Amino acid sequence: MHRALLVSEILLEVFMHVNKRTLNPYALSLSYPEMSLARKSFAALARTCKRFHESAMDLLWAELDRIEPLLGCVTRLHPILYRSGGPRSLRFEGTEPLSEHEARQFLRHAPRVRSLTILYDDYLHLLSVLPIETCMFPRLLSLSTDQDLNRYLHLFLSPALRRCALPVVHPDLISVSTRCAALEDLSIKSSFGNIAIDGQVLYGSIRLCKGLVNLACPPLNWTTWEYLSNLPTLLTLEIWDDRCTGTAAYTIAVMQHL
Repeated sequence: MHRALLVSEILLEVFMHVNKRTLNPYALSLSYPEMSLARKSFAALARTCKRFHESAMDLLWAELDRIEPLLGCVTRLHPILYRSGGPRSLRFEGTEPLSEHEARQFLRHAPRVRSLTILYDDYLHLLSVLPIETCMFPRLLSLSTDQDLNRYLHLFLSPALRRCALPVVHPDLISVSTRCAALEDLSIKSSFGNIAIDGQVLYGSIRLCKGLVNLACPPLNWTTWEYLSNLPTLLTLEIWDDRCTGTAAYTIAVMQHL
């Protein structure tokens, strides 16, 4: 006779099957139809029974390619987000920041998010109600953005964060080093805006990262090179400088540290 499965084992089998059916493990990124199918499948499982709910919701919210779904949990913002027509850039113009009650609505599913991509910044002023010590995504492993998050960067940092991709050397970059002790992959693929100021911020931040495995950043000074050469965890280093070409940044050096 076959051994009867425990409830936890049945759940694991169900979600493994859904993952195989909806997600292509060989794809670098999911297409919109694939992502939509995956979300519909997990949402259906979450509604099926109480046993499925928490696990399905964790998977449903695990990877976000934008923050709008969380804003959609706020009753006042839902019609603004999902109405048709009008330019996207003006969508939140004149919209009041979240109240304390709305902040709780926004943060309801935030602890489930493991990977976040930020494509727009027109909603950041809505988050001004959140205290400076707020960690919106305590389980976040990967953060990627091409937006300058300005004074809101700290809200997106997590003690669990392992991968962080930023567009520029942020003035508060050192907070990434101090708040994200598990950081392994840091990417800043742009030149310095101000060599003197940005350079010091970058160098000070990198030297606080004790577990870096992969680093992509603007040119380094000799002191930082010396530090990295003695960092046992570092495997790859890419130096980027978009001033070297009039069109785009490109890798000018790659170091394999074995």
